[in-house]
Amino acid sequence: MRTPSFSLLQISLIFIQSIGLVNHVLVIPMLLDASGRDAWISTIATFLILIPFFLLVARSAKSLNRRPALEYLGERFGSAVSGTIAGIFVVVLALSAAVTTKDMTTWTTSSYLPLTPKYVVAASFLLICAFTASRGLRSVALSAGILLPFIVLFGEFVMVANWPHKDYGLLFPLFEHGKAALARGIPYAGSGLVEILMLLFVQHHIATPIKNRHLLLLAVLLAGLTLGPLMGSISEFGPIEGAMQRYPAFEQWRLVKIGSFIEHVDFLSIFQWVSGAFVRLSFTLWLISHFLDHRKYALPVASLAILVLVLYPIGDMTFVSLLGKYYFPADFYVMIAMGLILLFLFTLPDKKRQGART
Repeated sequence: MRTPSFSLLQISLIFIQSIGLVNHVLVIPMLLDASGRDAWISTIATFLILIPFFLLVARSAKSLNRRPALEYLGERFGSAVSGTIAGIFVVVLALSAAVTTKDMTTWTTSSYLPLTPKYVVAASFLLICAFTASRGLRSVALSAGILLPFIVLFGEFVMVANWPHKDYGLLFPLFEHGKAALARGIPYAGSGLVEILMLLFVQHHIATPIKNRHLLLLAVLLAGLTLGPLMGSISEFGPIEGAMQRYPAFEQWRLVKIGSFIEHVDFLSIFQWVSGAFVRLSFTLWLISHFLDHRKYALPVASLAILVLVLYPIGDMTFVSLLGKYYFPADFYVMIAMGLILLFLFTLPDKKRQGART
């Protein structure tokens, strides 16, 4: 067995920052569009619905007992099964990386680098993240540990500074257009939360066992990263205006004003966005390399493929429409299905070992 080299806290910081970018930024426009004023209650309902899924992940981690998941699958079920599962996750992760890079590039060139070509932004960012991933999981963990405290600090700052602009009465009434709005938001609110499944592929690097309470606490924090900007956007802009915004979480920065002389501090949002995207993309590239057995060609080929997807000529409105109609719902259901399949495989009794013992 490989010697674990990380605490659960270190790995959790990676997941908070990686999944947090999805929950805090990427899904907010789609969630507001799907559920409107009920988006925040849809987030709470999604968390409650997914509690059994989180417990299944903890159960699977316990069954693995800190053995590498892919090696375990290969030994138990053969290289065909482990290779198929690895291939599915490589596709899922590559699409996730492309969405992250595409959205970050679009926001960068439309907000603070309008004269910089998109290919320069995307290629340079991918290069930095690929280099970090090539240095190993420790580099990603250290980056997350350094960056996350500042992200949290700035997040608390914008929340407090915008308090005078908030009207929490706009969060009500609930179910104004029926309960269907709540259901429509579940795939979006849950698309980030189900990425907790990836813990199974790094659990052998963690020094302590993963328990139910660890997964539930992590899920609560991640759900909170969706709930915060959702409630902030609705209370500051209203459900209709909030749903029309491309980046609701960062529009809130433009309202910040301290006294009569301090305003336009939305440059801090650049740090938040780029830091979150950096950790997410670096971790995703490392996972892709892990699923490809850390072969030399894995990172260069994956980075090039992601860059091609990012630079494919497609308008932003079409891109957002594809995310809302196809990508996030498909990602949600695929991850749920893969979680159930992995639980079945990891908990299936090993008849060979049982026969050897008898």
